[in-house]
Amino acid sequence: RYSCFYKHGGNEDFHFIFLGWWQGSNEHLNEDSEEERRKSIDFIEREFSSPRSQNARWRFCIQHMTSAKLSAGDDERDQMILSGITDSCRRHGALIVNGHQHLYSRTKMLQNVGGPAGNETVLVAESVNDTNQSSYIISEGVTMSITVGMGGYDASCDGIYANADWMELCVASLLDHRGAVIAEFHEETPWTGTFKYLNSLADAKVVDEFQLTSRLPGWNLTVNNQDPSKVSQLPKSPSPSSVPHQKEAPNIQLEENDAPPALTSSGDGSNIAVGLSFFFFLWPSFVCAWLHF
Repeated sequence: RYSCFYKHGGNEDFHFIFLGWWQGSNEHLNEDSEEERRKSIDFIEREFSSPRSQNARWRFCIQHMTSAKLSAGDDERDQMILSGITDSCRRHGALIVNGHQHLYSRTKMLQNVGGPAGNETVLVAESVNDTNQSSYIISEGVTMSITVGMGGYDASCDGIYANADWMELCVASLLDHRGAVIAEFHEETPWTGTFKYLNSLADAKVVDEFQLTSRLPGWNLTVNNQDPSKVSQLPKSPSPSSVPHQKEAPNIQLEENDAPPALTSSGDGSNIAVGLSFFFFLWPSFVCAWLHF
């Protein structure tokens, strides 16, 4: 289990939680596996409830494999054993990012990802779209799940839930698709990110593009003395029920073998680009690159 921050311009804008396969993707039903999933849920709740995380504009939950109903490529798997983990991420407004399936897919904005026990209906969130149908609001209680596994063997968008009403898009092709998702955040408006799936076999052609605007608790912290009230034109965030934050959460107490608590950057660029790519049975490969424009 890893919890780390990306520090940009004096602000720790990005909070990432990484779960290894054993901690975040293991669906075995033995006692040890159940205990590891419980520990992961406790870890997510503790880290995202911490005072430090309350100042972050963005939260990410990254795991090898997600719950069955959030996957467009599983044609046999129908179990929701990982739902407790994904539900905890949703409650804190963390973008859910995973691999396993060798394709690219994303859900619509969701206010329910199956519930803590996986026996609830997946629900599309209401009133989270901007006027542009490719622009969405992410907040505590509302999130999206993205599968970024376009590499290795071929996969297909024929999973049990590929055509569910909560699925937005799926792309799979061995012959003409390989790529990753790149997210760009501007210094002037770090609460808004542009996400692009780029096909590396077609000169980085943009196959899918959408925009997320964060309304997490720390979304409108002052940016270089900029008055956040100037962004009053942003759409209102939805108000689904969410889990109350712990009043006295510890300040990032990492477990054994966990990563350092912060990633920092320097430079005078105007954008941060975050690349997300996942590989089969390997740890997620995460690259933070500072770009100068």
